[in-house]
Amino acid sequence: MIKKELKESSRIRKLKALERRLPQNHEKLHLVQKELAKSIAGYHGEKSLDYFFRFLTKDRYFIFHDIRLPYEDSFFQLDVVLVSPYLIIICEVKNIAGTLYFDGDFHQLIRKQNGEEQVFSDPLLQVKRQHFQLAKFLQTYDFSSVPIENLVIISNRNSIIKSSQPQSYSSYVIPVDYFPFKISELESSYEKECLSIEQTKKLSSLLLKNHTDKKVNILEEFQLTKKEIRKGTQCPNCLFIPILKNHGGWLCPNCNQLSKNAHLPSLMDYSLLIKNTISNSELCDFLKLPSRFIARSLLNKMDLSYTGSTKGRKYKLP
Repeated sequence: MIKKELKESSRIRKLKALERRLPQNHEKLHLVQKELAKSIAGYHGEKSLDYFFRFLTKDRYFIFHDIRLPYEDSFFQLDVVLVSPYLIIICEVKNIAGTLYFDGDFHQLIRKQNGEEQVFSDPLLQVKRQHFQLAKFLQTYDFSSVPIENLVIISNRNSIIKSSQPQSYSSYVIPVDYFPFKISELESSYEKECLSIEQTKKLSSLLLKNHTDKKVNILEEFQLTKKEIRKGTQCPNCLFIPILKNHGGWLCPNCNQLSKNAHLPSLMDYSLLIKNTISNSELCDFLKLPSRFIARSLLNKMDLSYTGSTKGRKYKLP
């Protein structure tokens, strides 16, 4: 049973908005696109597990995607967590193509692709660190008796997995197709229940209650200012910015497409990149409207909640 579904993260949505809003010749656009591609690959890697969940023992596991829990004065995030009355399984999912060489001597993951080598931190060390943090978290709430197993799942089917220490790594690093069979192996190793059904439900509720979404300021991350963001409403057809407001809605000067609500996705970009409240004058400036009267009309039609008096009113964007 999936208790916390996999959703496109706030960071991915903000990276997409930033890609749309940076000028095509901006020096940091390629960095944004590279990070977006990496984040989307990770998302699809996790998504690939959903197919294999149907092969698990029915109703034995509660499944959590992207759970972020407190640890001391910080947080730690887990790609996928499976909770059952028998054990907890931490899954770190890696969607990396190429020949993947796990160097157990120097604790590195070396990717060879197209004649080039790239070094990553060892995901097995990462999942061991998560194991330690999760164990401390569970201890705080008197669930320390539950055994925890770690898995690193290579979700890219075109990857070749090698290791300097096959015996050490093969127990923990698996291709995605082997996932349900590995779970069966682990199930057979833990035949005694550690938790009752009620305790399992309580632990699942505890994980959800303590989950905290990560707040991402994407402009700060790339050392950008809001002055570098392209203003104006974007055409939903050809993606041209800015399109023009007329009596029938919005008209694109590039493809002549007429749209009634083209401003809504553009205001979502504003919410993702700048802030989630907006005033009449700020909306007028961001959408490049010819008058504040048009801005007020758009705000009234959106029926947004707001704070403040008429002059200093701030509208809450969804």
